[in-house]
Amino acid sequence: MELRLNRVFFYERTGREDAAIRDLRALLAQRPGDAHVQNALGYTLADHNRDLGEARQLITAALAQTPDNAATLDSMGWLLFREGKLAEALDHLPACEQGRSRSGNRPAHR
Repeated sequence: MELRLNRVFFYERTGREDAAIRDLRALLAQRPGDAHVQNALGYTLADHNRDLGEARQLITAALAQTPDNAATLDSMGWLLFREGKLAEALDHLPACEQGRSRSGNRPAHR
């Protein structure tokens, strides 16, 4: 899975977000309910301001499984910002601002 996600991140860095989204959708089809993949796809959609309703469903599902994950909290904050909900977005920043989850762990985004 890590190799596939690295390819997705390469696609994003090189401006090929359609390929990144396609690969993430395929990965999610193979790993339904995987919080890491749900968050990666949700964040990618939100980051490119696409399918924000789907992004919300994915990030919400990931948060239900990993409520203290800094990357997922960051994704929700970014989604809320994209939706124009600035005050709500700020609620997700304190843990992310420190680069760690509420439990003190320091995970990488996505």
